[in-house]
Amino acid sequence: MSLFNESQKNNNLKLDDRSITFDMLKDSKFNIVTLSKATSETINPQLRQIIDTQLSMAINQSHELCDIAVSKNWFEAYEDPEQQLKDDLNDSKRILESE
Repeated sequence: MSLFNESQKNNNLKLDDRSITFDMLKDSKFNIVTLSKATSETINPQLRQIIDTQLSMAINQSHELCDIAVSKNWFEAYEDPEQQLKDDLNDSKRILESE
């Protein structure tokens, strides 16, 4: 279920730029995995080239979204891994408590 659907069910959740970016990142990861699988299973060279081009574009878009998240301090890429886990746990608790 997407964040958009969740926000409609629960008025406490706000659909902001951060939420949209992370939802797009989730979708881009799914696209990368799907395109990777497709290119490895495709026999036709022309079709493989088309899928490889789409995969490269998906990876670049994912990098751009990550760069946006890092530049806006929505994602602490260089933070201590232990602190990242604590932050994720706190965010999860906050979301569950708001439901």
